[in-house]
Amino acid sequence: MALCVFCASQATLTREHILPQWLGSLPAGEGPFTIRRLNETGQVIEYQAKGVDIVARAVCGPCNSGWMADLETAASPLLSPMIAGEHASMTRDEQDLVSRWAAKTAIMLLYATHPPIGASPQHRTYLFEGGLPPNTGVWLAKYRADPPAYNSWIRTRVIEMRLAGQRDGILTGQSVTLTLGHYIQQVLLTPAPWFGRSFTFTAPAALERRFLLIPQEKALRWPTPDEVSTDELEHNADSFGATGIITPLPESNTT
Repeated sequence: MALCVFCASQATLTREHILPQWLGSLPAGEGPFTIRRLNETGQVIEYQAKGVDIVARAVCGPCNSGWMADLETAASPLLSPMIAGEHASMTRDEQDLVSRWAAKTAIMLLYATHPPIGASPQHRTYLFEGGLPPNTGVWLAKYRADPPAYNSWIRTRVIEMRLAGQRDGILTGQSVTLTLGHYIQQVLLTPAPWFGRSFTFTAPAALERRFLLIPQEKALRWPTPDEVSTDELEHNADSFGATGIITPLPESNTT
């Protein structure tokens, strides 16, 4: 019997709907829901659906219907206006909530690849215990989505990462980009050997006017002044995955 990727219990695994089913209750926009996924070779897999239908059989029933369902319910009022392209504001606690939802969704998308990429046990356990892993970078931006439609653009990648100022010691982490309507999230999961550290993340300078790093201590307004167009989606995603452009800076060693 397989283990649940979050609680590590030996249980029957369930089919987890990775993208939120409550999208179906939002205004329909123009056209059907279009899902575009890029695989490791950059090949685009595109299909249209009546609803959101990306699943992974990786979690147990108690996790699926317990803390994961609770997180979806709590995050939906914060995500809905951003997905619809409306202005939104978030307190520090609300940013914490959205960042945990973003990390959970990114990790689950890693298990929906073929073969599954997976995330480190440390990231999964920390999230299961109710927190955002301290060395996880989460950014939000607005997708112009021309023409307006329900759509989802997904890219999951294994990327090389190194500490700032070091030429060697390159390790692998994960980069996950997701759009839902007008909402974009970019999540970086750092390599497992760095888990004992906390990090300050910086975005590529060219993207600072587009992407908000969360959580921050102050309240934030969404979106940023600049939006991301369809033509820029892949380039922006690649910028977050380029060694030497995103370099996590260690603040302290918590081990």
